[in-house]
Amino acid sequence: MPRVIEQPHKIISANARRQARYAERMRAKGLKKLSLWVTPEEEKFIRAFILDPQRLQREKENR
Repeated sequence: MPRVIEQPHKIISANARRQARYAERMRAKGLKKLSLWVTPEEEKFIRAFILDPQRLQREKENR
C-alpha cells in the first residue's frame, strides 16, 4: 500500500467528505470501484453483459 503522508492544516471540502463517506460505505458492502476507458462499441458490449448476461449467450446460439 502507498504510504500516506499526513498534512497538517489541510482543508477538506464538504463534498470531498461526503464522497469519502460514500466510498467507505461501498467498500463496507464489499464493492470495488472500477474506472476504465473504452470505445463506444466496448461500452455497448459491457452494458449488455452487465444488464443481461444471458442475451450474449442467446445471440451466440442464434448465429
